[in-house]
Amino acid sequence: PSCSFPQTHAHRLHPATMGVSSKNERRPKPTLQQVLLQLSPFYWQGDTSWKWNFKVPFWTGSGEMEAFCELFFDNLATLLGVTGSAIGHIGYGLIAAPWRSTPGAYNLMIAQEWEKMYFEWHIPACGIGLVFGNIWFAWLATRLATKEDRLDVTAQPYGMNTTVIFITLYAMSLPALEAGQSKFAPAADATPEVMKAAAFKAAEYGWKVSVAVNFIIGMFEICGFFLGDLLRYALPSAAIYVPLAGVGFVWLAFSPMITIAQEPIMCFLPFLIVVTGFFGNVRYPVMGKVTFPIALLAIGCSTIFGWAGACKHSTDPIPYGFDGKTTSVAAFYNGVSPADGSAYETCTGTDINKAKAAWKQFAFKGDIFGGFGKGMTGLGEADLMGDWVAPALLFGMIGFLGTMTCVESAEAAGDVYPMAEVMIVDGIGTCLVSLFGGMFGTTVYIGHPVHKALGAKIGYSLLNGFLYLILLSTGMFAALYNVIPGCANGAILVFVGLLLSRQAFEESPPRHYPC
Repeated sequence: PSCSFPQTHAHRLHPATMGVSSKNERRPKPTLQQVLLQLSPFYWQGDTSWKWNFKVPFWTGSGEMEAFCELFFDNLATLLGVTGSAIGHIGYGLIAAPWRSTPGAYNLMIAQEWEKMYFEWHIPACGIGLVFGNIWFAWLATRLATKEDRLDVTAQPYGMNTTVIFITLYAMSLPALEAGQSKFAPAADATPEVMKAAAFKAAEYGWKVSVAVNFIIGMFEICGFFLGDLLRYALPSAAIYVPLAGVGFVWLAFSPMITIAQEPIMCFLPFLIVVTGFFGNVRYPVMGKVTFPIALLAIGCSTIFGWAGACKHSTDPIPYGFDGKTTSVAAFYNGVSPADGSAYETCTGTDINKAKAAWKQFAFKGDIFGGFGKGMTGLGEADLMGDWVAPALLFGMIGFLGTMTCVESAEAAGDVYPMAEVMIVDGIGTCLVSLFGGMFGTTVYIGHPVHKALGAKIGYSLLNGFLYLILLSTGMFAALYNVIPGCANGAILVFVGLLLSRQAFEESPPRHYPC
């Protein structure tokens, strides 16, 4: 059964009004003199109090819960997706591939060491970055409330920098791992101990490059804070929204649809729940005005379907090619084990043996935060960084533009945040992750208009930060990665991506639509 909110809520959540203000309500374009004054990170604050404004409601009910679930699972979708790419595709898929010229056992050991560094060093560092940013932007929202003497403010969502992560993962981490794989390759007849030591050095080489590059990206954003308002003043709205539309439509909307279409039995109903819930305003009441969070319902359905067998495929051999070669439906959809070449029967996130193994190996144990400070040593090695600095600056520019877009998006929704401070905090968060051993940057998240339309204030942001600190710093994420199907979060990303693409058009004049 489903029903709609009362008329006031229905209007607030309707797709035609969600997230953006009308053209007539937009603030006038500032003068160049005002823009130059805003280059100072302290100008926006003025003589407003820096104290936390406790009058801003921490929790507003079902809307706050809906916003929390959307932000939490939005972050989770990114973390699960990039983990699948980093561990499954790059680690066990490409580095441990049988066609590599280096010894097969050595290649598999690199993938295993890379997986350990990822879950024990990198993932906990992401938890530190997330709690830092979520607290800061909740505080910034209370300062905005004090500055403008109003309480209807919404903290900017904060999370993992999806766009830059996927780019750096394949443009930097993969080549660095391959370079380390060749650099430390042992002889074919080396002992297992020698191979394991060499594999650790190769994986560490790739990790150090990734951490150092991430730090450079963060520093670029900190040092370039003064460019944000200048570029926004000089460029038309369409130029600012191009990154938002591109990321929203291609990475967040189209890319997950491929995964959803690949496993329709497990993924299509959750996709319909998200589309009808967020765009069609269909709600699922629990008691009174309390409704079941749409994001949580979609995740729950796909997880139940996956563990009920919706993702299982046949391992029966199918003749393929010449010389008696065979494949199977399972090998095509779920892949094969690099250790023995056997086909996986089911998808990642629906295998009980993998889930148990991950919990036993990583949960509440291991060298958690063991990468603190170690990755930064990569900055001092010329042979390590010589080829990576220039691309890192380019990727930093992509993140820089993404932050600009998020501030522009929040302003369109009615909350005017200081561009300079947001960029500085984004950069500090990314540098903090690197210091603790993380390879991925953090940033303000696209989607502030969604959370504001739901009536959220600051509670959703604070809760998101503290829960991720616990989840990522205790080793439980490795087990979670093996419990939730990869496409479970994809439907939420599709919604966010389409909404942001629509906003890019609404905030641009028609003559700029081709751009």
